[in-house]
Amino acid sequence: MNAASLLRDLTVVLLVGAAALLVFRRFKQPPVLGYLVAGLLLGPHTPPFPLVGDVASLEALAEVGVVFLLFALGLEFNLGRLARSGLGAILCALLECGLLLGAGTLLARLAGRPPLEGLLFGGVIALSSTAIVARSLMESERARRAPWAELTVGTLIAEDVVAVVLIAVFSSIGRMGE
Repeated sequence: MNAASLLRDLTVVLLVGAAALLVFRRFKQPPVLGYLVAGLLLGPHTPPFPLVGDVASLEALAEVGVVFLLFALGLEFNLGRLARSGLGAILCALLECGLLLGAGTLLARLAGRPPLEGLLFGGVIALSSTAIVARSLMESERARRAPWAELTVGTLIAEDVVAVVLIAVFSSIGRMGE
């Protein structure tokens, strides 16, 4: 991976991400969905041709993205708020993540893919749903004052903790496969 290739690929990633953000904002959809679509478009196996020239630079950019994600999760983490939400928030987060991981595994099995790919897919959906719900809650003043808002925020914080664990597990599994 040379510097020119990395810079070109970074430019493509930023342009596709910005375009997806603009399109999804135009249709009043959460930006996270746009970023997911951008990630699908940028993947090395996207037909008819890959947008990113060097898979190694794409992997390096993805690792930087994970670092920023973990940083953002750390900024939002509030143990006191999670404690105020109680055990219900933790149980909701574990139930949601477990169901999504199970659904991903089932979908992978139906598609003839390995179970690990299904777990990864379920994990991505679990992470995305957390960001989408958090963003929607922040944008609605009425929702923030609702009686269920504290439980929702506590669940989102617990899901962030689960997300960090999932990222660590999938990173470890990915490293073992190298």
